[in-house]
Amino acid sequence: MEMDRGKENKSLKSKWFRWLKIIVATVVGIWAALLVVLQLLLNSSFLTRMAEKYIPEYVDADVHIGKISASMLKSFPNLQLDVEDVVVTYPHDRYARYDSVGIDGILRHAGRAESADTLAAIRKTTLSVNYLKALFGRIHIREVSMDKPHFFAHYYGGEDANWNVLKVQAVVDEEADSDTTATSLPPIVVNKINMAGRPTIVYTDCADTIYAAVLLKQLKFDGKLTNVSTSANRLGLKVDSLFVSGRLPADTLAMAMDHFHIHEKDKVMSVDATAKTFLGMSEYGRVMLPLSVKGDISFPKSDEAAKVSWRDFEVSLATVNVKGMGDVAYYGDSTYVRAEASINDCRVSELIDYFGKNFFPEAEQLKTDAKVTFTALCDGYWNPARNTLPELIAELVLPKAAVDYPGIPSGTVAADINAATDNVGKLDVNIDNVCLNFGGIDLDVSGTVSDLAGDDPLMDIEGIAYASLDEMMAFVPDSLGYSVSGDLDGVLTGKIRMSQLNMYNFYKARLDGYVRSRNIVLKSQADTLDAWIGGPEIAISTIKNKVDSSIPKGTEVLALTAKVDSLSATCGKDIKVNVTGINAEAQNAARINSGELEGDKHPLVGTVSMKKLLFNGTDSLFAGILGSTNTFNFSHKVRGDKLEPRLSVSSSNSKIFAREGVNRYGFKDAKFSASAVMTAYESNQRRHHFLDSLQRVYPGTPRDSLFVKMIRARMAGRPVPDFIKEADFRKKDIDITLNETMAKYLKEWNLAGSLNISKGMVITPYFPLKNVIEDVRGTVTNDAVHLDNFTFRPGASDISANGVLSGLRRALLGRGPLKLDLKLTSQKIDANELLTAYTAGTKFTPESIVNVSSEDDATYLAKVSQAHETVQDSAYALVVVPANLIANISLQANEVNYSDLNVTWLAADMTMKERCIQLTNTLATSNMGDIFFEGFYSTKSKQDIKAGFDLNLSDITADKVVQLFPAVDSIMPMLTSFKGMLDCEMAATTDLDTNMNFVTRSMNGIMKISGRDVVLEESPEFMKLAKLLMFKNKKMGKVSDMSVSGLISDNKLEVFPFVLKIDRYTLAMSGLQNFDQSFKYHVSVLKSPIPFRFGINIFGNFDNWKYRIGKAQYKNTKVPVFTAQIDTLQMNLVRSIHNIFTKGVDLAVKQNVQMRSSIDSQKVAMGFNPDAKLDSLDGGHRKMLDSLQTAYDTPVDSALNARMDSLSLIPVVQEVEEESQKQQFVQDNATREDRKAARRKKREQKRQAKNSEAAVLPAEDNENGQ
Repeated sequence: MEMDRGKENKSLKSKWFRWLKIIVATVVGIWAALLVVLQLLLNSSFLTRMAEKYIPEYVDADVHIGKISASMLKSFPNLQLDVEDVVVTYPHDRYARYDSVGIDGILRHAGRAESADTLAAIRKTTLSVNYLKALFGRIHIREVSMDKPHFFAHYYGGEDANWNVLKVQAVVDEEADSDTTATSLPPIVVNKINMAGRPTIVYTDCADTIYAAVLLKQLKFDGKLTNVSTSANRLGLKVDSLFVSGRLPADTLAMAMDHFHIHEKDKVMSVDATAKTFLGMSEYGRVMLPLSVKGDISFPKSDEAAKVSWRDFEVSLATVNVKGMGDVAYYGDSTYVRAEASINDCRVSELIDYFGKNFFPEAEQLKTDAKVTFTALCDGYWNPARNTLPELIAELVLPKAAVDYPGIPSGTVAADINAATDNVGKLDVNIDNVCLNFGGIDLDVSGTVSDLAGDDPLMDIEGIAYASLDEMMAFVPDSLGYSVSGDLDGVLTGKIRMSQLNMYNFYKARLDGYVRSRNIVLKSQADTLDAWIGGPEIAISTIKNKVDSSIPKGTEVLALTAKVDSLSATCGKDIKVNVTGINAEAQNAARINSGELEGDKHPLVGTVSMKKLLFNGTDSLFAGILGSTNTFNFSHKVRGDKLEPRLSVSSSNSKIFAREGVNRYGFKDAKFSASAVMTAYESNQRRHHFLDSLQRVYPGTPRDSLFVKMIRARMAGRPVPDFIKEADFRKKDIDITLNETMAKYLKEWNLAGSLNISKGMVITPYFPLKNVIEDVRGTVTNDAVHLDNFTFRPGASDISANGVLSGLRRALLGRGPLKLDLKLTSQKIDANELLTAYTAGTKFTPESIVNVSSEDDATYLAKVSQAHETVQDSAYALVVVPANLIANISLQANEVNYSDLNVTWLAADMTMKERCIQLTNTLATSNMGDIFFEGFYSTKSKQDIKAGFDLNLSDITADKVVQLFPAVDSIMPMLTSFKGMLDCEMAATTDLDTNMNFVTRSMNGIMKISGRDVVLEESPEFMKLAKLLMFKNKKMGKVSDMSVSGLISDNKLEVFPFVLKIDRYTLAMSGLQNFDQSFKYHVSVLKSPIPFRFGINIFGNFDNWKYRIGKAQYKNTKVPVFTAQIDTLQMNLVRSIHNIFTKGVDLAVKQNVQMRSSIDSQKVAMGFNPDAKLDSLDGGHRKMLDSLQTAYDTPVDSALNARMDSLSLIPVVQEVEEESQKQQFVQDNATREDRKAARRKKREQKRQAKNSEAAVLPAEDNENGQ
């Protein structure tokens, strides 16, 4: 039975096995049939139609497929699709608007053509797809293989990128779980990707100028990529010979990856990569950096956050080896980061060997055994919404190491620096120690820096330094020729912010420190310099304000102070400097409100003082300063939104003295102050606007030539004035033109200053007198000097001046004249001494005084004065009037000595312009009488030196006239024979020679002499005349009234007819007096002891003269009179003097000469002929004269004299005519007397006004002083 059961079971198994075979065979058959059917259905044409139908629905691009084939067996049980010659393109016009954006380059045009651009081109693509899953709507691609793929990705900014060609948009499936994303595409899973045939990927970003190309030999990906769930993705990647190249705005980057492998195991990805990175930098050149990366990356599962962890990471870049680990967790709005990194014992020498050539070429010669260790720890949350960052702790340690560099002493260096940040990013640095020791320099620094990455870090530092200058000099090459010895030690402690590291806010820092030495010795062979500095010290500390007036005294400020006990230096053979007691202090006390610009800003003030400064220079230059205290203030003046620099300085000096060549200067209690404000902005604005206006006037002219064009246009056709043609005279002009550099400062800065000098002295052989300067007070700007007072005492004279010198800016730039308005007052002027000193100075040569450098001032002054004495009788040098000075000067003096003239009071007004001086309203009282003078002096050229004057002398003796004006002796030699008080008037124009002597042949003018009770005393000339006319008193002749006038021209004086009563005679006289002392006079004897009228012609000279007797040319005392013509000529000349600057010098001279013709016409009209021939006497009259002459020569008694007196027989008609003439004479004299009285009254009024003004000025000064 059991056997039957066994058989039955066996039969059953056999039956089931047979059915199983049938079922399997059926299924296989069905699958085989199905595969055959599918293979037949999935032919190339069918697949091509399907692709052409469905691809445009999903892709917004032109997709070209060369051939599609399918195989159900090649990758069974998967469907294998082979797609050949796939090209994806899009119209070029789509992004044509970006063709000119960014920097041009080859990669930028990759894949682009005129009509269409290429996104991708693949020679052949093979896909292995699970067709069973595809039947259920899921695409599972087991493997993708691409042969010679080329991708061209171009990003243009924003949403514009050429790979945005898919039409479908992702939509969120609300019913799906959080890890699933539903889209219009079916779920896709890819397991493997293989690229071969040297794949190429091009990427450009024209917005950020990033161009890159990736060249691969082969790429393999093995893992899982899906669009269903990111947690399901797995990664396994292997790249063989990856090459990446790109371009940044200024640099080029390329990377050749030798090996890149990512392997996932147990959800941990191992990364292993090696590559060579190439950098092409515009600034540092080309460099190759080997790179290797190893480590493990994992993505731990967490319900709270997506996490990434990396462990055992090692990154080697060239010689730098970094080890680290970390974790990152993403919590939606924040990210938690914890990471560690370290660099251990990184050799600095290896870094230099690798990077030095490109980045630090100078460091290649550095030799060191230094090793750097760096550790960093990051722990915390990054939340952009809350503005929080992970906290960071880092430490840099450099153990003590040796450092050697050519040309620098060997030494050691050590450092220990820590840094930490908090959760808001505040970075604090703690410098535990930084030590430097090099060739005599030992420096230790420690401190902290708070909020280093903030806007205004705070530094708390403490440093100690020591330096041995002797040890330092051991490393200086001897070829330099320098030698320094001494020791320095210094200390610095305190706190300072980054914003305080400038002169505007430096005062806010709280620092204390110093650098000092006992003494320093400096020598330089090249410059032959030897210097010894005793007790130098420079310190910085917080002190109480003493010098800044803008803040209260005692306010705490930060100050830099320096002092030197003594300094002695020599340079070469001649230059020596000795200074003692130097103290300097500079403090920053600005009150600047951030963001506000109101008022003046005073960021820096200070003082510099010294007890004594002595300087010996070349060319016997010696200068010194005693007791000098100086202050300075640097600030800014606010102009709108601009800050213009302002600098002010002041100096107070007890004594200043100098010796330069043969000149010596000394000043006592000298004070100076100056300020300067930069106005470059305003000047540039004015210049810009002016150039704009000129550009409109001269279109087409280059902008830098507009000024020259304008000047040439203005000067076109304008002749050069005569007074600036003389080259030698131009040397006499005032030349204060600045050089180009100084002129630039003058244009860009507004200057102002003041000067106060209590007393000074100048000793110079160019003006060899004791020249004392007192009470100098004044102010100065760019364009003017305002002189409140200047007292100058040359020799026995004194002159005080006040006034304004303007036009300074244009004169300094060489563009215009100076203008001077000056008032001079004096108690005494010794003109003889001053003119002699001036003449001596013009003739001085430096060779005439030698070996005087060692003499004291008193001895030197005596020697200089000898030069003054040796030229007492020399001719005066020509005074050339400067062409570039326009002056208005008034003078009032109480005592003036000129020649033998002693003036007790003088007032005058002087105007200077165009090389011409005009003197007006000159009034004087003197020992020679009262003087009224007006005139001009012109020096256009050496050949054109002219003068004109109107001179009135009242109550003056004849000998004084000659003493005052020696030229008068040539004009009227007999004038010295008159004794008594005369009134003299002379008006003339004349040329001058270069010794300032009159050129008499050029003189044209008039002369008038009058007097009462004048005596002709004994003189050779009078005795000859007395003998000729048989005067009763042969030794003296009295003249009750005398009035003589004449015309000066053609080197002679023409004396017009005048009547003279002397002794027992009434004479009518006229004649010519030549300037060579020869003369020709006619004397008509109208009344005499002789009973008839007769005339005498006298000619020759006073040493040898002859006479001829004949009939009288004038029959009575009614002689021809030319008073009106003389007065007119005089008034015209005075008018010409007043108008000398409007009508000119030449016109004044010409008008004066032309007046002669009017007088000649008057002579003709009156029938006056001074050259008329003398008619002979008849025989009887001749015999009577001869007999009387014989009797006159023989001694006679009183009875004879009485007899001669009785012979006087004058007809009655003669008496009548004489009386009529006398009345006319008295009337003319009365008119002249009225004019003289008017002039005297005018002079007296002006003198009283001047005296009143002079009296008021001292009173005002006393009030001001009080």
